[in-house]
Parts: sequence; C-alpha cells; structure tokens
Amino acid sequence: MFLRAIAIAGLACGLAFADEPLVEFNTDFPGGNLLVQANEGKSPVVAPDLRGGRDWFYWYFEAKASKPGRVTFVFPEKVAGFKNGAIGNQGPAVSTDGGKTWAWAGRENVRENAFFHDFSKAGETIRYAVTIPYTESNLSEFLEKQAGNSHLQTGVLTQSNEGRDVELLEIGQRRDGRRPVIVTARHHAVETMASYVLEGFLAEA
Repeated sequence: MFLRAIAIAGLACGLAFADEPLVEFNTDFPGGNLLVQANEGKSPVVAPDLRGGRDWFYWYFEAKASKPGRVTFVFPEKVAGFKNGAIGNQGPAVSTDGGKTWAWAGRENVRENAFFHDFSKAGETIRYAVTIPYTESNLSEFLEKQAGNSHLQTGVLTQSNEGRDVELLEIGQRRDGRRPVIVTARHHAVETMASYVLEGFLAEA
C-alpha cells in the first residue's frame, strides 16, 4: 500500500508538472498585444486582444521560457476572416533582442494555425509579431539619424483622441504655386512595414 501510494503520488506530481506553463507572456511594451486564453504545458492557446473593438489580426508578444524545450503557440483557426490564425506566409516575425532587430521564422516552424519555437535555455526571452513592428522608438531613431538633413522638417499634424501629438514630417519648402503632396505609410496598426519604406523615401529627399 505504501509503494502504491508513492507511485500514485509520483504520477500525480508528474501530471501536474506536465501541465505547468513553459512560458511566461508579456505585452507591457509599445505595440504589445495578445490575449492568452490558456497557458498550460507546451501548447498555450492565444489570440489577438481586441480590447472591445472590431475583429483584427494584429498580435505582438514576448515569451520567456521557464526551461528548455519546444513550445507551440496555438491561434484560432480563423482570425479576422483569415485562415491559419492569420500567420503570414513567412511565419511570425521573431526578435531575440527585445524588438531591436527582426527576422522571419519561416514556414517550416508553422503548422496550420500554430507555430513553434525551440527554447534553448531557461530564461530565454523571444518576441513574436504578425508583422515587423514600427513604433515611436523607431521613428525617434530615424529622426536622430536625419538630424543633419536640412530638407526634412518635423512638426505636429494634430492630436490623437488621447491627446498625443501626431507627427508631421515635411520635405521641401512651402512656396506659392506649389501644391503639397501627402504621403502616408499605412491605414492601420498592422501595416507597419510600409513605415520603413517611407523612411527610405524621406531619407532620399
């Protein structure tokens, strides 16, 4: 009876250990977005955090491993009408340095509406996003590099609903008879990569 009790207790402990989360999630940074629906074992279930708004497919999160091993991040089968969890053709964008640089994981790490990552050690922290993000820090870095560009002027277009200044970048000079041309990089938060194209456009002006 004693040995059987030990075996049962050991089995129970093993099951409890197997269900322990292998990653800790974080979205407390600019652009962060994720709804963690379940975080047990090696296959956490996640989705975009709509925050009371319309359906969309944007997500950007950080995962910290508690130990080495493969973790599979499972999304809904359809996200904002897109199949396969809205995971792109190149897989998720991945950053190993806190969002400073990015690379595509590739389709080899994607299985329908899920993708996986092999964490090499405890404490390893990786960021994942549906696209390569572009936030205020990226704009600030670009403007610092362009500080000596006399053709590029910065100003304020308007203020957001929350009172934040919306930046206005101008190239050239305002003169009578010249018609200004408005160039925008994107329509909503997911179209971030076009902002890098706009950087090149402004830098060459």
